[in-house]
Amino acid sequence: VAGSSVTLVTAGVCSITATQAGNASFAAAPPVTKTFNVLKGAQTLSFNAIPPGPVLVNGTVTITATSAIPNSGLAVTYSSLTPLVCSVNSTSGLITGLTAGSCGFAADQAGNTNYNAATQITVNVAIGKANQTLTFIPPPAAPFLVNGTITVNATSATPNSGNAIAYSSLTATVCSVNATSGVVTGLTVGTCTVAADQAGNANYNAATQITVSTSVGKAAQTLTFGAAPTLTVGGTATVVATSAAPNSGNPVTYTSTTPLVCSVNSASGTATGVGVGSCIIAADQPGNANYTAAAQVTQSLTVGAITTFTGTTATGTGTATASFTGGGSTCTFDPANTALVLPTATNFSGSFPHGWFKFRLFGCTSGSTVRVSVTWPTLAGLGYLKFGPTPTSPTTSVYYVPANLAVSGNTASFDVTDGGLGDNDLLANGVIADPSGPVLLAIQAAPLPVPTLNTAALAMLLLALGWLAVRARQTRTTLR
Repeated sequence: VAGSSVTLVTAGVCSITATQAGNASFAAAPPVTKTFNVLKGAQTLSFNAIPPGPVLVNGTVTITATSAIPNSGLAVTYSSLTPLVCSVNSTSGLITGLTAGSCGFAADQAGNTNYNAATQITVNVAIGKANQTLTFIPPPAAPFLVNGTITVNATSATPNSGNAIAYSSLTATVCSVNATSGVVTGLTVGTCTVAADQAGNANYNAATQITVSTSVGKAAQTLTFGAAPTLTVGGTATVVATSAAPNSGNPVTYTSTTPLVCSVNSASGTATGVGVGSCIIAADQPGNANYTAAAQVTQSLTVGAITTFTGTTATGTGTATASFTGGGSTCTFDPANTALVLPTATNFSGSFPHGWFKFRLFGCTSGSTVRVSVTWPTLAGLGYLKFGPTPTSPTTSVYYVPANLAVSGNTASFDVTDGGLGDNDLLANGVIADPSGPVLLAIQAAPLPVPTLNTAALAMLLLALGWLAVRARQTRTTLR
């Protein structure tokens, strides 16, 4: 109490006593007491400045309240009235957005013996959707190829909606992409651009689309030859090289790298044997905008010699078979110039009942001697003559008995030397040409019209005629 002013200190019952002293004229007044109750004081809370704008899911904001003085001195406490939407730190007033919506935020101050608890104050804070952020892991720096694959991978910063990241191609003619796995397939050469997206939900906005680009390069083509076929001189065989799919679609082309041994049709791969030896066929396939040219592949074929020949005699008497030995490993019949033919010479009194066997050998060792054997339908009663130039009659063809002629049954065997007797070109050049055949001499008084025979040739012809006479006597004896 100060004078007539009373200051209330605490709640309770307050008694005030009034007294008045006397003086010379008055006696002191009797004391008077007044009693009354002192009630608890009220506390008033008010929010401090509230930040503008919504708080995002997973975002935070701090709101505080102030208690007017005087007050209990107790701390202001904070709480969430919408715990599914936001959480609140009771001491600091830090609000954390949990889901999109309206966050109810309350401030309280407890009372004590002298102050009542403050009336709760509230404020609503908007909690907005959070953003999602995608990031690509860099793809390989080197370009991948047409028909090749790479995997792109994007990550979403946490926390996020939990929705899957989806991939798409922004260059559909250059590349395709699996929407789920991110596996990218090159379709054509160019720049491939892939986009990544992530959908939103009730609490997260859809992520901003991000993209990544990489180069698609030309793919390689691979050729493979099939099994090597067999091939002989003058014969044909087809080689096949296949291109692994997918490829440019361009045709495979063929060339011979050994033209003296074989030729080949560039489109079909049909090879023709030209000479005995190793035939090497190369296969190529050009590239295009999306494929490089295939690496050239080769296949080796062995072109075998033709050492036997069979055919029907030119006169139709039956089948004749010829073969030879010697001449070296590359010596072969030339099928284009080997045949059973009718005689072409006219300066002879007699006949060739089976015609001639006219052959050509090539690829032989120069100067070599070959042994030729021809089996005819029959040799009974027949001689055997060769027709052509000889070393002693190089400019005029004559009839003569072949060198080392031997007859066994229906088979006549004889020797021919390259550049020597029996070789029509008389050149030691590895090529031997020779027509010959069984002969039936005509019985006539006039001499044989072979005026061009020299002394040696006439001697050989007389030997042939003698041999024919012996064969005739043998035949007559057999008939008896």
